[in-house]
Amino acid sequence: MASEITVSEELCHFIKEHATDYYTLQLILFFAHHPYAQFDEMAISQALNQGSERHCIQKALGDLADKGIVQTSIANNVPLYSLTVNMRSLVLELAKLDVRQQQLLLKQAWRYSVRKGDHISQFPVAKVPSMIASTTVTAG
Repeated sequence: MASEITVSEELCHFIKEHATDYYTLQLILFFAHHPYAQFDEMAISQALNQGSERHCIQKALGDLADKGIVQTSIANNVPLYSLTVNMRSLVLELAKLDVRQQQLLLKQAWRYSVRKGDHISQFPVAKVPSMIASTTVTAG
């Protein structure tokens, strides 16, 4: 018996609008699993195993901050990033996707980025709702 996960229109629109590249999508998924925590940039890069791509993480964090998805606060002269309060409920919907569905989103974003030869290029998320809806989870 297979079942499909239902994703709200609002979440689909959010992904299309804001998950514009691999790193941005990776950060949104990261904050979906840590919606109430604050992290510095180095901790985020290490958690995502992206130490060598730190400049891409910096750019993606800046983009998300500019869009009002993450906020920045300062503690001991170190910028800390956290999800904004008004984005939590929407981003938490992403945490409901199973690991396979999240990996599919990241894989598609990465493939497109590599194909384009630019790891921070725009990735076409028009297929995201169908990718999520077509991924089924077998109930055991």
